[in-house]
Amino acid sequence: MEDLQQILTSGQSEKTLLTIFPHPDDESMPVGGLLIAAKKAGWKVVVVSLTAGGAGRIHIRGNGKSLKEIRREELRQAAKIMGVDEVVIGDFDDGRLRNENGWKKWIDTSLEKYKPQIVVTYDPSGFYGHPDHIVVSKYLLTKFQLNRVGLWQLWFMAVPELFKIKWKIEGMQKVEAQMVFATHRLDFGWGCIKKWMAVRAHKSQNLGKGLPLPLWMFMAIFHFEWYHKVDRRRNYPYKYINYEI
Repeated sequence: MEDLQQILTSGQSEKTLLTIFPHPDDESMPVGGLLIAAKKAGWKVVVVSLTAGGAGRIHIRGNGKSLKEIRREELRQAAKIMGVDEVVIGDFDDGRLRNENGWKKWIDTSLEKYKPQIVVTYDPSGFYGHPDHIVVSKYLLTKFQLNRVGLWQLWFMAVPELFKIKWKIEGMQKVEAQMVFATHRLDFGWGCIKKWMAVRAHKSQNLGKGLPLPLWMFMAIFHFEWYHKVDRRRNYPYKYINYEI
């Protein structure tokens, strides 16, 4: 398995990392370490969220604000903690991306505008079968496979073995066959503190509630993330499951 840190610290000086996810908080828990490490290595870091997360559950008092308003604020706060340069938040329907297409042109516009060297998203399993995660992954893979010029690389977040074996999220077992293997590992070290703070910024979602350890302890011990560098020639199967939003 290769060291992703070496890729972040090598090559040209002006580089852009673009993450494209369906929801606020998708950027912090799964790939926050990468965002922090890339920024430290001199990359321009841009986070794109297709929705404002309006269909999610809320675990705090709204105080008159809509869930969308709350989650937009939380995403901007998390991004600020991680040093993200730009945050772009769409207003497509949370939980319904599979049934609409307007967001695809929106992704195309982001790719053209930021001209990234690396694009990061979920793998074909959607981590635990969320249809929004899967359909965005599927579309970006199609874009990447049609992009024969090689202007950007596509990276999937690889689900850690620890989650597959011990701490399975509901829905994960149904999509295990669609999970990719890790080609690269990132040790983001003391960046775990910033990642922990960024995850905590998403207070409305109570992230990490299913972990057997306090979130700060989990981050301190498991300061690693795993990624899969996508191969244009390989077939990546997708599977939609019955998933309750």
